[in-house]
Amino acid sequence: MTPEGCLVVGVTTRALCDLEEEHKAFLEHGEAGYMASQRDRMDEPVLWGVAYPLVRKLLALNKPGQAPLVKVVLVSRNDPVTGLRVMRTISAEGLEIGQAIFTKGRSPFPYLGPLGVDLFLSAEREDVEQANAAGFAAAQLMPGAVNELSPLTGELRVALDADSTVLDGSADAVFLREGVEAFHAHERAHCTEPMGPGPLAPFLAFLNRVQQVRPGAVRTCLITARAVPALERAVRTLLALGVTVDEAFFLEGQAKAEFLRQFRPDAFFDDSDRHVEDAKNIVPTARVPRAASA
Repeated sequence: MTPEGCLVVGVTTRALCDLEEEHKAFLEHGEAGYMASQRDRMDEPVLWGVAYPLVRKLLALNKPGQAPLVKVVLVSRNDPVTGLRVMRTISAEGLEIGQAIFTKGRSPFPYLGPLGVDLFLSAEREDVEQANAAGFAAAQLMPGAVNELSPLTGELRVALDADSTVLDGSADAVFLREGVEAFHAHERAHCTEPMGPGPLAPFLAFLNRVQQVRPGAVRTCLITARAVPALERAVRTLLALGVTVDEAFFLEGQAKAEFLRQFRPDAFFDDSDRHVEDAKNIVPTARVPRAASA
């Protein structure tokens, strides 16, 4: 996060825009045919992708004449010709995106550091895994629900899993290695010992700060498979991290999808493939890479 406290979000073109038709053209006609097609379609807007509603709401947190709370950077493996078409669409929509990088097939990850990216969003699992390995908070936006439950105007609503997302992956490792009963016993035995922060703890801290300066602009929810026996350690960890949530659901392993349908988030972040698959056709869903320790 910048010294001014501005959250920098890096988003790929294939997350922000629906470029599936263009990708098929590349596979069918190769790079030369693909670029010729893009030059021919320069004046034709691209379609919006799964990240668009979230990006729009994040940028809407900024107010004219005030220091920005969010900066969005376009990060693309595309060439500058395709990039120009995308940027023209962004400009026509009025999205305040001032920075973009286009690497024509090369890895963009060396540039995330100089850009100051705090959160990297992509539609590609491999991109997200590489960004995570490079030390960046990252999430894979899943194909599925475009947010029809929450309008583009109004408060930004974010739902987050606990372990390996807001909290670190140490307790997850116990669950995966020894099962749920051992997990509950472990958490009861260590209930007064806060865990470390997970990859999205800084994002939750940012949302909390926005709630202080923009009352009513953001609502947050912690939604976890933890049961009541493992509640205390999670709550103590939030206190130790200096973060809070508006709503919290401790579901004892129950599916999260119907609770998310009621909360209506603009984005739901979780590291569990099962919960991601359950939710992705109901609400916009992002998969967070599971911590190595988990």
